[in-house]
Amino acid sequence: MVLASEKGEPVAKLADSRTLSDPEHLILAMGTSNRDPERDEIPTLRVALSEMAAIENNLSLPSMDFEEFASSADEDSIFRRF
Repeated sequence: MVLASEKGEPVAKLADSRTLSDPEHLILAMGTSNRDPERDEIPTLRVALSEMAAIENNLSLPSMDFEEFASSADEDSIFRRF
């Protein structure tokens, strides 16, 4: 599923085997508009299910960008909260 707003940054949310098996149900979020054209990478971040709405709301406003959430992730690259 890809979410996009007229003003906000598109983000793809994926549920994979880790999402389904982890007790926190960590969603894999991909920042699709921040892709570096010189590198074949898409920024990704695992997000605690309870925090997905915060990311969706802030990206759609747009009061924050994907990198701000990524830089607030824990040591294990999971965004749980600010």
